[in-house]
Amino acid sequence: ASLGARYQRLDGAVAFRGMGDFGEAGDRVGGDVLGERLLGSRYVVRGRLGFWHWEDKLRADRSALSFGSMLGVGYRFFHGSQAGVELDSDVNRLVGIRFRWLAYLSLAVGK
Repeated sequence: ASLGARYQRLDGAVAFRGMGDFGEAGDRVGGDVLGERLLGSRYVVRGRLGFWHWEDKLRADRSALSFGSMLGVGYRFFHGSQAGVELDSDVNRLVGIRFRWLAYLSLAVGK
């Protein structure tokens, strides 16, 4: 099962994504909350928090609770096109603490 919701305004958005996957081999359940704010019509600030739990019934040592977060900044060239960087982190007993930098370029072409 999955559930998603998004509230958007001209200067930003808030979104939620939740999911549950249940079966004989194991369960996976969790959710994320994402927020985005446009400052001065060009600068974008983004953030995300998430909690996920998975249980692997075939390999019990792979079961874990994970916390994730992201903080990002970007620059919007025109509607639908922007570039930015994000710092992503995940914490769980399998990987410890993991950080990742991501640079992105998103271009909108024709309508």
